[in-house]
Amino acid sequence: MQDKAPQAAIDQRDSGTLMFLGLFLLLLAFFIMLNTIASRDKSKSESAMGSVNSAFTKPSLASAFRVERVIDLDTALVPDNFSGDIYAAFSALTPAPELGTVGSSGVLKVVLATEEIFEPDLTDIRADRDDLLAALAKALSSQSPGQRREVEMLIGSGNALPRQVTAEGNLEAARIGALARALRQRGVPGINLSPGLRPGDRNEIEFFFFSRQEHAAKITFEPIVE
Repeated sequence: MQDKAPQAAIDQRDSGTLMFLGLFLLLLAFFIMLNTIASRDKSKSESAMGSVNSAFTKPSLASAFRVERVIDLDTALVPDNFSGDIYAAFSALTPAPELGTVGSSGVLKVVLATEEIFEPDLTDIRADRDDLLAALAKALSSQSPGQRREVEMLIGSGNALPRQVTAEGNLEAARIGALARALRQRGVPGINLSPGLRPGDRNEIEFFFFSRQEHAAKITFEPIVE
């Protein structure tokens, strides 16, 4: 009996030590986890912000991919007064630009000279174009339940598309991004806007306006980049 008592005390001390070590390791792991969560990974943060802002700072290099897919997939273009709103928005320009449709698709196409929107050689939008932007924003934001009004805006990038696009080093990319941001600031949902570059005259911007049913827009939204 006398031998068992010291042995029990030793076992109790060992159990207490193991429990203390276990709690200490758990506490250490907890603080390591908190430190990991709190630590900012600059590259990941920049990547995330780049994804959020890509539509407005790094326009797509694909050429009219959304309009082409709408036409190719024969998506139902909802007939409404959208075209009338667009005609009214551009009619204030002098001379008024020519508005037409892409084939029999119903997609409305407008071609403008960049100088009609921007100050010469700058990304600044002309001060006298506020009414135009306000009218476009109203037209794009007004939609019926189950329908979405969209626009694809493409500015010419010269004979070929650049391999890489940064708003800081490419005037055309900076301009189309500035135009998209201006429309966003006037209430147009970001999902309704598709800014991009296309091979062609740097002095021209092409607008493609179309209205689609929400379920069709969800199916055909993602671009196919070859």
